Amino acid sequence: MKYFHGNNEKNGYFEGWYFKHRSKDLMLSIIAAYHIDLQGRKKASVQIITEDQSFIVWYPEDEFYASEDRLFVQIGNNIFYEHGCRLNINTLANPVRIYGSGYTEQGLCLKGSLEYGAFRPLAYDIMGPFQYMPGMQCRHGVISMAHKISGSLTLNGRHLDFRRGVGYIETDRGHTFPEKYLWLQCEEMDTLPFSIMAAVATVPVGKLHFTGCICAISYRGSQYRLATYRNVRIHQCDDRILWLSQGRYTLLIQLDEYNKMHALPLKAPISGCMSRPIKECLAGKARFRFWENKKLLFDIVSSHVSIENMHAF
Repeated sequence: MKYFHGNNEKNGYFEGWYFKHRSKDLMLSIIAAYHIDLQGRKKASVQIITEDQSFIVWYPEDEFYASEDRLFVQIGNNIFYEHGCRLNINTLANPVRIYGSGYTEQGLCLKGSLEYGAFRPLAYDIMGPFQYMPGMQCRHGVISMAHKISGSLTLNGRHLDFRRGVGYIETDRGHTFPEKYLWLQCEEMDTLPFSIMAAVATVPVGKLHFTGCICAISYRGSQYRLATYRNVRIHQCDDRILWLSQGRYTLLIQLDEYNKMHALPLKAPISGCMSRPIKECLAGKARFRFWENKKLLFDIVSSHVSIENMHAF
């Protein structure tokens, strides 16, 4: 697997890595990104989202490095790699944008380190044959469906203990996020091994477009894949329901109204520039049911669902 693709890009390009961390009572995700606008100006950024706040910190090009052949991303004094992350952000002298119940500006201090256990990768690329399709707006990748985490962080004086936690890592690259999309991710490892990532999005092809779907499920040692390249049918995709079927499999996800009310602002790319406002609910609520033929394989209710729902279908 190639972990960074941007060394030869000149303009209109982004590449980002999404690191999700959860313990019993805490959730925190970090998005490390590299971006080049249409004028060739290069920057990096780190976005942090918790249950009730989101932050963004910008960095110059010369404070970014990523390895092509292994997971290793450095932005400023922050390092993300296959064995964990080390964070050292202190903008107390230069306030940064923080979103919560209202817009405020204050300093951000995030420090500490987390250790990652062995990754649980997918059997093969989540994009399937679409990974070879030229001219795609955005290409998605899953690095680890679930892995153990340990360690602690301090965020503006608040101690965050991630002992006996679980993590998830994915990546995106291209030039622009889809115009309309639903993305969600959830893992439950305390009582049973379960992890899911699902996305439905508009995919432009020349002057036309189609609605594409990718979904990976890891459950009790087995992996399941529902995708457009496997002839998945999208029966419903909106603010409340994601209903998919493919051959003998049926997936029904019911989303709670809570998710819309607790979504927080983030930035997404347009032509490589991180200028599009989006929203994510980090600790969303959903019910997941999955059938093989008419046999119910699982029925899971979770309040640890990450959800971005940009313009329901």
